[in-house]
Amino acid sequence: MLNSATGNTITTVISLVTIEGGAVVVIDHWEDGYEADIDNPVQSTTLVFGDMDMSNGDLGTPPAGLTCFPVCPVGDMALPSGLILTLKNTMNAFPTRGNSPILFDGKDRISSNRALAVTRAAWSPTPGTVLAEAVEVLDTSSYGLSFVAPVGQNTAGQNSMFERTDYYIMAAQDNTQVTIDVNGPGAGGGITNVVLNQGQGHTVTGVLEGATVVATKPVQVHLLTGDVGASYECRWLTLYPVDFADMVYFNPVASASADDPLPYSYTTLPDLP
Repeated sequence: MLNSATGNTITTVISLVTIEGGAVVVIDHWEDGYEADIDNPVQSTTLVFGDMDMSNGDLGTPPAGLTCFPVCPVGDMALPSGLILTLKNTMNAFPTRGNSPILFDGKDRISSNRALAVTRAAWSPTPGTVLAEAVEVLDTSSYGLSFVAPVGQNTAGQNSMFERTDYYIMAAQDNTQVTIDVNGPGAGGGITNVVLNQGQGHTVTGVLEGATVVATKPVQVHLLTGDVGASYECRWLTLYPVDFADMVYFNPVASASADDPLPYSYTTLPDLP
C-alpha cells in the first residue's frame, strides 16, 4: 500500500451505464463460482435485470448495494439507454476477503446483450477518497496477449508520481499462462511466470518503464501507481494491448478554423525500429 495509515477495509464502486435501449444485464458473482453458461444462468445468486423475469432480479426492489440513476425501472422491463447502475459495497480487504459474504466487487462477471460503459473505483474509508482512484473496465473482446508499461518507477522527471508502480493482471479464461518482465526486455532479471484461471488476478510490484506482460490467452492489464507515503497521490491506468497500437491516429476537435475546414486532425507516427 502507498500509505501505512490506510485501513483494512475497502469501499468498491462499479458503475454500469447502458448505451443502448433494450439492455439485459447479467451479474454473475464470483464467490460461488461462475456460471457454466452466462447466457443461461442457473445459480440463485446470479442477477438478471431487464429480462422481464422478476424471479431472478428486479430493479423495482434492488438488492442492497445497488442503486439506479435517474430511477430504477419497475417490472424488470428491458433497460433504457442512459441508465446508470451503481454497485457499491464496503468490505474487509486484508489479508484476504474470502468468498463470504456475497457482495458486488472485483472478479464479478458482467454480461449484456447491449453495449455498456463500465468503470471501477475503490478507496479505503481511512483515509477516505483522497486516495481513491478509478479505471475504465474493458470488455473481454478488448483483452490482449501483449502489453508494455508506458511509465514506471524509473521514469525520468516524474516527481514521485510513479514512485510505486504495480501491474494488476486478470485472466478471461482458465489456464492462462502469463510472463511478466518488470525490468523490460534486455534489462535482465525481473521475470515472473504465473498461471491464472478465469477472473483470477495477479499483482506484481516494482514495474519499470517498458516492462512487459505476455499471455497465452487474453488478459486485461492495469497499472496502479502512486507516491509512497503520500495521503492523496495515486493513479490507476488502463493499458491497451500492443496489437491495438497503430501508425495513424485521429483526434476529434470541437470546431474547425477557417484555414482548416476538416473537423478532425491526424498524426502519422514514424516507423518503429
